[in-house]
Amino acid sequence: MLVRSVAARSRAPFAAMVFVALAFAVAVPLAASASPLANLDFTLLLTSQGTGNPLLLVAGQLPEGTPLPAELVLPVPEGSVVEWSGEILGETVEEDQAVPATIETRDGVTVAVLTMTQSRVGQVEVSFPGATAPAEGDVITGGFGVVSPVEVGAARVAVAFPPGTEAAELPEGALSAQGPQGYTYYYQELSDVAPGDPIGFSVKYRQVAAPTGAPGTQPASGEVPPLLIVLIAAVLAGAVLAVLASRARSKGIAADEFEADEAADDLDGEYAAVSDDDSRAVDLIVSEPTPPSTSWLTPQRLLIIAGVLVVGIIAAVILGGQQGQVGVTESADGWITQRISTASGDSALELSVQISCECPPEEEAPKMFEVLRQVPGVAHAALQGSTLLMRIEYDPALTNEAAIALALRGAGYLP
Repeated sequence: MLVRSVAARSRAPFAAMVFVALAFAVAVPLAASASPLANLDFTLLLTSQGTGNPLLLVAGQLPEGTPLPAELVLPVPEGSVVEWSGEILGETVEEDQAVPATIETRDGVTVAVLTMTQSRVGQVEVSFPGATAPAEGDVITGGFGVVSPVEVGAARVAVAFPPGTEAAELPEGALSAQGPQGYTYYYQELSDVAPGDPIGFSVKYRQVAAPTGAPGTQPASGEVPPLLIVLIAAVLAGAVLAVLASRARSKGIAADEFEADEAADDLDGEYAAVSDDDSRAVDLIVSEPTPPSTSWLTPQRLLIIAGVLVVGIIAAVILGGQQGQVGVTESADGWITQRISTASGDSALELSVQISCECPPEEEAPKMFEVLRQVPGVAHAALQGSTLLMRIEYDPALTNEAAIALALRGAGYLP
């Protein structure tokens, strides 16, 4: 039986993750104290998924033929807080059915307990203290440890590294695989887990780059900084003016030389016609001034043209950059809008959001936008203050409606 990816219920766009799905057909005898598990799957997401904390996703599958309703017992770390729990019913998160889970201690083991009525596959998403902690220098430790309460036919433990992070230390024998949006998965597979056996996975990692679209980060690929545009334009304008000035000077010099040649020819003719005693006439001809150049591109005019071009370019860049700049919140006609990232907004989603506090929409909207910024692929968001209708534009190649809704729901903005 196919166990769907535990990452499919996450609050970031992991719904398309196929790698972490496992297919096992292991026959496990039923235990007397509690139902055993055919499969058990753990994935720790190192970054916040809308709840403010890293999430550990734990999915378990009861053996084929287990009569329903049945109790599903999943091991979780001590101090866990359930963020979501339910039954996995189909291939998409929209088909999943939320089911309450309780955190209990059985025989000294911390577990999450669900009652399965429609499916033999269930999942809990929990946050817990110590999921990540600073180590030495810029190194961070991330991991989890649990104790199996029942027999498990096959288990998989994994940690998901988001873009902008790299592994500093991994368990011996850890395997890796690439997932969508640049995520890297490090994992290990176990078999024949007995009750009381420890299960865990610990890594050390470091940040190597700031997330795309975060405040203060470098522009995304293909985005040219406005100051660089101004500099390039000023250089081009200066180069063009320099060429024009050079041509003007050349024309002026050529005109002067032509007139000088004409004057010299005239001088030769007149000099031949006069006598040696008429030297005064020659002096008058030689001392006659050459007419100045008639070029209109004087240095003063060139400076004025260059100044006008540079000022116009700067004004155009400033005015253009103020419209749709990433991270800038604007209000107009009752709508509060923000450009979330440089992603393309080829698809749109409309949701009726809620605000639990007494804050006005103008104050709460930036917080909603910050939640959406954690979902790679969201391009633009607009909130209508009077109706709390939110319109979200996103890139369908990077995210989907379910991931966006899960992020907002995890932050309390959707029921």
